[in-house]
Amino acid sequence: MTQLFLEKKKYLNYIYHLCVCLLAIGLCTSKALVSISAATLFLISVFSFKLADLQQSIRTKKSLLFLFLFFVYYCLSIIWSSDLLIGIQDIVSKLNLVIIPIALLIKPIDSKWLERLFLVFIWSVVSTSIYNVIHFQYFTSFSRDIRSLSLFVSHIRFSLFISFSLGLILRYIWMNKNFWKRILYFSLFCWLLFYMYYSEVMSGILGLAGGVLLSLLISLLKNTKTTKRIYFFSFFFVILGGLIVSYLLSKETNPPVRILKTYPKFTQLGNAYSHDTLSKEMENGNYIYTLICDKEIDSVWPKLSSIPLNQQNLKGYQTRMVMYRYLTSKALPKDAFGLQQLTQEDIRSIENGIPSILEVRSGIFSKINYYFKNLNQSEDPNGNSLLQRLEYWRVGSALFKKHPIIGVGIGDYKSAFAEEYEKKESLLYLENRLETHQQFLSVLIATGCIGGILFALIFYFYVVQTSLNPTAIYFIGIILASFLVEDTLTTLSGMSFFALFYTLFQTTIPSLRGIADK
Repeated sequence: MTQLFLEKKKYLNYIYHLCVCLLAIGLCTSKALVSISAATLFLISVFSFKLADLQQSIRTKKSLLFLFLFFVYYCLSIIWSSDLLIGIQDIVSKLNLVIIPIALLIKPIDSKWLERLFLVFIWSVVSTSIYNVIHFQYFTSFSRDIRSLSLFVSHIRFSLFISFSLGLILRYIWMNKNFWKRILYFSLFCWLLFYMYYSEVMSGILGLAGGVLLSLLISLLKNTKTTKRIYFFSFFFVILGGLIVSYLLSKETNPPVRILKTYPKFTQLGNAYSHDTLSKEMENGNYIYTLICDKEIDSVWPKLSSIPLNQQNLKGYQTRMVMYRYLTSKALPKDAFGLQQLTQEDIRSIENGIPSILEVRSGIFSKINYYFKNLNQSEDPNGNSLLQRLEYWRVGSALFKKHPIIGVGIGDYKSAFAEEYEKKESLLYLENRLETHQQFLSVLIATGCIGGILFALIFYFYVVQTSLNPTAIYFIGIILASFLVEDTLTTLSGMSFFALFYTLFQTTIPSLRGIADK
């Protein structure tokens, strides 16, 4: 009987550890796999449940205690919400935030399996990124929008996985003594760096920077030697200088902005131009609503494309307006001559709703350049993710000021945002009126300062408890940086990614002294 019990326990242990690995794979490939793996982990951990052990674990893991307290308070905020159904749906959607930590707290995995999990996660990210690029380059003909590069999860969440994998790979490069393994890991590191550059996702770059800087900062605070401080600040300014130089080198040269009264009155074919001298909207340094001759555009465009000018694309914009912006970004007039200068790739970009040549050009620095060129050159935030985020934050901040103590409650979060957009007379179209895209502000709006304090303590105690583990600090740096520009915990993949590694780094601390060559 005892032998049978031990065999069943061994079998369940194997399935349990397998589910942890499948959860890591599912983060990159399948939401269904994430949900099934998390639920199975929780059910298996119930068989190992011992109340005394759980209480002891929670007492020694204060950050996890505050995570549970925050979730309880988050759920209680439904009490002062008017829409209970929406609140309940929101709670159910966030169960992984506590299910995964509870399972791993009840039944921690050992360091051997943790190392296996790291490797499984790295190879999942690498293989998924390779597949994404191959599919995008050779099998995606209907759209060249770089956001369609990530096939299985949000391109923003996947960029966080890339950032974390880069840190894990560096760890293996540092600890491995085998030359060929180092070459392999270095090759993977270079590939993921290329993918991050190619995908043009700013969240990934920000996450990477946040992880590195927080790791260095904690290291600095742990070591008071003057030499270490000099190394830290030198390294920081080298990185900062490198980013500035890289940006300047990638900077586009704007064509000179012409004064409105110097614009010609007629096209090369003798037709009259129209110039809107009141609009100050610009694209790449040029005014959008000048040098327009719709008569010639209506005549030439059907010869270049089968898509009608008045047809709306998937983003809700007319092809005519996209074409205006695109020609402006290339410093071309909106007439027959301007259209004839466009290449087939330009035509496809316009058809796919891409409004600027700066968006077509690949590379993260072109993306940065595009954002900042339009930051002060447009009165309309629609279509520019940076300007839209600024509008989200403006409206969200006003909403928080109205409910600073306990927040609006999770049931009224979305409806309160919609009402605030109307009160602020926001220029955003209805389809672009999203929530904060900023996790800290999102928590404050929903749960007020009380929830915000509990949320902050989750990370404070995590850093205190894991300060001797650079990989753990690097991970939380990525998460905190992502919170600045995204609602990371509102999606299944982002929430599960956080919950899995956040808990693992506290329940099982890996050895950092080396990996035995095999």
